[in-house]
Amino acid sequence: MEVNKDGKWYQAYQVYKDANAFDAIAYDLAPNESSEWEVEWEGFYGELKEGEYRIVKSVSIAGDEGGERQMMATEFVIE
Repeated sequence: MEVNKDGKWYQAYQVYKDANAFDAIAYDLAPNESSEWEVEWEGFYGELKEGEYRIVKSVSIAGDEGGERQMMATEFVIE
């Protein structure tokens, strides 16, 4: 989780340092297919203050070479 401050992205402060466990579920998507899931950030970050945030995930892109890792992100605003 990252927070935007003055146009720059910074790692959000993690309130609960011992809450580093989560299920790593693999989603197999066809080209141009999408998926949605809920993120339970309260266990790591507590209640988020107003601001602009983004969640960054490392994903594998399958291909002839056996897969390539890429970073993907989605942004959201807490008002």
